[in-house]
Amino acid sequence: MRTVRGGISFAGVVGAAATGAYFGAAVAGLLALLTGQVFDAGSPWPAGAGVLAVLGAASGWLVARLTRLALTMNRRTLVFTVTGAVSFPLAVAIGQLHQVGSVGIGLVMIAGCASAVGHVANRRRRAIRRPSARSARVVR
Repeated sequence: MRTVRGGISFAGVVGAAATGAYFGAAVAGLLALLTGQVFDAGSPWPAGAGVLAVLGAASGWLVARLTRLALTMNRRTLVFTVTGAVSFPLAVAIGQLHQVGSVGIGLVMIAGCASAVGHVANRRRRAIRRPSARSARVVR
């Protein structure tokens, strides 16, 4: 008998919400970059952006490796590495939103909730399409 895997788990929902919140923070950091708030006098972000990009690339590479356990450089690894190198400095730039900090928090909340809801909806849709073990044994 084949075991059907999948379904909705707490860890999956939390992981989806955290991923959404991370990219919400990156969008808020992009807002800080576009409004020029990251370049204010005394801001540490411009000096640390290169180091943050390297840390983001390393974490993206690590996530790509841990999620697929592949040992070769493929397109997935490259996409995760480049995405990490771009998004990590932007996610850290959310701290530079001085005048419109509440907008950044709102973006993080909206993106996290939307990602969690999308994850649950996708898992439910996949579970509905999959036949149960009992219905698979019934002769039609």
